[in-house]
Amino acid sequence: MVNMTISRLRSSIEAGDIVLADKEVPSFNEDKISIDAERPRQFLEHAERRACDSELMIATPSLLNVLNLWKGEVLFPTLYDDFFENLHEEFKARVRSTWLRIAERLIYEGDYTGASEILEHIHEFMPEDGEIAELLVEALELREKRVEAGRVRSNSMGE
Repeated sequence: MVNMTISRLRSSIEAGDIVLADKEVPSFNEDKISIDAERPRQFLEHAERRACDSELMIATPSLLNVLNLWKGEVLFPTLYDDFFENLHEEFKARVRSTWLRIAERLIYEGDYTGASEILEHIHEFMPEDGEIAELLVEALELREKRVEAGRVRSNSMGE
């Protein structure tokens, strides 16, 4: 049964449809196949471009997609290698710096609600990061949400 299913699957997939060889370096046809590890990177690049163009409200949903898809996991954990760990750390640093840049600009522009909302997401994701916690406290205090700011402050000091 399984062999028959695999055989049908193989016959329905034509290599020419999946692998594009029209450039110097072959690539996957993104209309036919998606790679889980590639989607968060694409969303992050989109967010970075939108942030550079001062389109912060367009950048924010892309960053949320990064967190929802990536979840902080190391690529191919069963094939643990320094290479994958380094990729993970580099990606995490890019996500963090993009979030901070957007949050700081939102605060600068007076959108304290938007800033605190995105900072809450990234703080949930990186609770050990003191800079994120401090910026979240600042945004909450600017919104006059002192109880929430105090909770974040005490939780980040206790860790």
